[in-house]
Amino acid sequence: MLELNYDGIVIGAGPAGIAAAIRAKELGLKVVLIENRDLLGGIPLQCVHPGFGLHYFREDLTGTEFIYRLFDKMDKVGVEYLLKSHVHSIEFIAHNEKIVNCSN
Repeated sequence: MLELNYDGIVIGAGPAGIAAAIRAKELGLKVVLIENRDLLGGIPLQCVHPGFGLHYFREDLTGTEFIYRLFDKMDKVGVEYLLKSHVHSIEFIAHNEKIVNCSN
């Protein structure tokens, strides 16, 4: 079994998960993003209409444009991620210490 240590774990790599992981990394945390599918981005990847990005980037973007902007930002700050990974359990060890068991 492989053991990895992180300050924070974000489960789900849709727009909110990606944004949370980016912010955690910007705050200096070692963070990993865990996604059960084989790609990041969630539903906005399918959205070709505008209306995304108004709050986050202050631009009117399609869902695809919005997600690709998030990918660029994620790469720039160095967010690590795991694809095709399934969280099986979360064990609470102490106040700020948990064990997340996942597989891919």
